[in-house]
Amino acid sequence: MVDVDGNHFVMRGNGVGDLELRPEYLIFQTADKRHQLLLNGGIGVPTGSIDEEMGGFRVDYCMQPGSGTVSLLPGLTYLGQTTAWSWGADFKATVRLGRNDHNYRFGNRYESRAWVMRQLTSWLAISTGLNGAVWENIESADPDLDPMMEQTTDPNLQGGKRLDASFGLTFCPMPCCHGRPPCCSAAQTFLDGQQVFVEGRLPIIQSLDGPQLQNSWSINVGWQWMF
Repeated sequence: MVDVDGNHFVMRGNGVGDLELRPEYLIFQTADKRHQLLLNGGIGVPTGSIDEEMGGFRVDYCMQPGSGTVSLLPGLTYLGQTTAWSWGADFKATVRLGRNDHNYRFGNRYESRAWVMRQLTSWLAISTGLNGAVWENIESADPDLDPMMEQTTDPNLQGGKRLDASFGLTFCPMPCCHGRPPCCSAAQTFLDGQQVFVEGRLPIIQSLDGPQLQNSWSINVGWQWMF
């Protein structure tokens, strides 16, 4: 960072973020099960810290791992598939409720994705897609953060929007174990229904309301177990 006096410094923050619980409910499905519509509804629990400091001073809003408030997490997902291809789109929102212990709340966040996936082999698939996000400014302010000293702490300069391109790989470690022989019963018990995916994202459009942290790239690694 460069402050208003021209001084250069580095700020760091770390910690566990908020816990999100997102159940899904199937509300529509065609007879051949190739098209599905799912309703998402969940809640965000403020398990992350909003008190992180560096050098005795509170770090900026964006450096705090948590939000300090409960959030509603509504959403809608569409899924489609053929033998070798699958695709989908979804919309999810994070709606903040109340204010946290420092008398502010983060702005609402709205995210949407669209993707397509191609099955290459019985154990490997590739995917690509677009991921958009819009987030609002912070309501009220933390009294320990002075925007006159650092513009990055101005609650009215925290909004923005971004569009990312994504590229991913999905691995199924036990392709033989989906009700089709031959299959080792011990391996089936442990590995059947499990998937590992790796996804990289690059921003292609990024518009920020103020001097905020930009995203250069991101990598997500996940594990899924369906049973």
